[in-house]
Amino acid sequence: MGKPRAAVTCPHESFFVHGSVFKLTDTPVGPVQTYRVDVTVTCDDGCGQPFEFVGLPIGLLADQPTTSPARTELRAPIRPARPRRVRRGG
Repeated sequence: MGKPRAAVTCPHESFFVHGSVFKLTDTPVGPVQTYRVDVTVTCDDGCGQPFEFVGLPIGLLADQPTTSPARTELRAPIRPARPRRVRRGG
C-alpha cells in the first residue's frame, strides 16, 4: 500500500479484510469452550482508511457480536457448522 490519500478523494472500491480466529478456554490449558473471530476492514485503494462496524455494542461478549472501542474491529462468536440435511423433491 502506498502513501495514504485523503479519504474524500478515494473511491473505496477495493478492500482488505483481516480476520483472526481465537479458541477460548476457561483456563490456560483447558479444553476449548468457544471460538471468536476478530475482523477488520480497510480500504485497499491506497487511502488505507479503516471501516467501522455499526449497530453493535462495544466490548467483549461470549454470546453476541461486539466492536472495539474505535468500532473498527468486529468481535463475533463463531462455531463449527452443524451438518444440515438437504430435502429432496418438492
